[in-house]
Amino acid sequence: MALYTLLDWFKETSLSSNKFPSFDSINNLFFDQIFTVLILVDVVLLLITFFYTDQFHKIIRNSGFIISTILIRISFGVSGLVNIILIVVAVLFGLAIITIHNKYERNILRNNEIKIMEDSYDNHNFKF
Repeated sequence: MALYTLLDWFKETSLSSNKFPSFDSINNLFFDQIFTVLILVDVVLLLITFFYTDQFHKIIRNSGFIISTILIRISFGVSGLVNIILIVVAVLFGLAIITIHNKYERNILRNNEIKIMEDSYDNHNFKF
């Protein structure tokens, strides 16, 4: 994909042109396409998650990553302060989603360990 993008850009700025290309939107060369592919892959992973798990926190985590990727993709279409705000919001949203997911996972693991310990205690508690 990178090679295709580079060749397409080179074709657009062919040697027949007497001026150098503008590098104002250098991100548009590759990042637009790669983030479009990332969004599609994220959606496919979310659909696969729906089929293989019923754990709500994993589905929310994957949905949050899709939202973050979409915000970053949208940021390429704007400039100035809005661009920076979208990128920062996307990163903070992704961090918030993964933090909430990790805390929920730790809580589930802790509850499972407590249940296992209680079951073990009940099984080894001999009554005379």
